[in-house]
Amino acid sequence: MRILFVNFILLSSLAYADFYYISYKYVVKDFQLYNEQILVSRAMQSCAGTISQSIVFEKKNNDTFENFIKYKQDKMIDFFDKLGLHVKSYDSFNTTNSHTNTTITFFTQCFKVDFNDNFVKISALK
Repeated sequence: MRILFVNFILLSSLAYADFYYISYKYVVKDFQLYNEQILVSRAMQSCAGTISQSIVFEKKNNDTFENFIKYKQDKMIDFFDKLGLHVKSYDSFNTTNSHTNTTITFFTQCFKVDFNDNFVKISALK
């Protein structure tokens, strides 16, 4: 009985993954970067869904997932682009001035994250 319990714990720890809510926002006003941020929050409970796409990163240092995601921000933005970004743009022109406001948003979505010693696998859920 004890061997079965130990095997169950080992197997469940191998299959264990955390769930995070991740969003991204990029704002440009009058052709200058105004704000850019990736927001990461650990989910309080498991998210339902099937894996649609994944990305894997090699991990070199002992860091939290929130800090790791900021180091890999450029590659994460490319991943968000594959999943679908929302672009909103406003322009106004008059005789003396022109103003633009562009916002690129990746709406909050739940991701399954396997954060191990050697790699990080981030999977989007449908």
